[in-house]
Formats: sequence, structure tokens, C-alpha cells
Amino acid sequence: MVGEEVSRTKKRPIFEVVIFVFVALLLSLIFYSFLRPSNVGQLPENLGTHRAAILDQLSLYLPNQAFIQNSTSILENAGFDVDYYPGNEITVDFFMRLPSLGYKLIIMRVHSGLMFKENKITKNVTFFTSDTYSTTKYVLEQLRDQVVPQ
Repeated sequence: MVGEEVSRTKKRPIFEVVIFVFVALLLSLIFYSFLRPSNVGQLPENLGTHRAAILDQLSLYLPNQAFIQNSTSILENAGFDVDYYPGNEITVDFFMRLPSLGYKLIIMRVHSGLMFKENKITKNVTFFTSDTYSTTKYVLEQLRDQVVPQ
């Protein structure tokens, strides 16, 4: 009888540790899946190839077909598969998922400027997007000065 009791008490801590680890992993998975951008962890289909992207935010206001053709030709001759993104696709969401797309080279034809905070220039350079600024969209990014009004 005493042997049974000792055996149960030894098994109980092991069982509790296993349950604790399982619950911790489950909670971590749930936490991670709700807080991460939806595309993180999804590898591009052609990750093994040399891929280049041309981000042409200026195409909205200053289209330049010669730039697109020449850049694409040069990159393809250098062995790159080239993806072209016109201005209407250059959004905050796009910039957020860009690192997960697996590009070896990114050419950015975008409008940019120095960031001002409290009427002083910061050391940050900002890129313009085709998104219309909203105080209710990208709130966390606004608090971090990652998204600012034009």
C-alpha cells in the first residue's frame, strides 16, 4: 500500500509537467498565430531562384516604361526572375510582407522624404505608399512612428 502511494506521487509531478508543457505550447501557438502577419512563415514558391523585385510607386504619377523595360532586361540578363509591382500595389501591407517574399534584390522607384517629429527632422527616411492615411488604420505602427501622415 505504501509502495503504491509512492509510485503515484512520483507519477503525478511528471504528469503535471507534461500537461504544463503541452498547455504552454498550445498557448504560444495561439498567441503567435493571432499576432503575426498572415503571410509570415509562408515561403515563396520559387525560393531557390534568384528573384528581384521592382517597386515602382512613382508609376502612379510619373510612369516610365523605358525604366521598367531596361531594368527588367538588365536583371533578367543577370539571371534574375523579375517581379514588377506598380504604384497601386505599393501599400503599407505590401511593405510589411515584403521581407517574407524571398527577394535577393529589390529596386525601389519610390517617393521618399525625411521624417519630421515635433517640427524637427529625425534621422528616419520615410517611403510613400498608395494608401490613404487614416488615424484608425495601422494604429500600432503609428504609435511606433512606422506609419505617419504625409
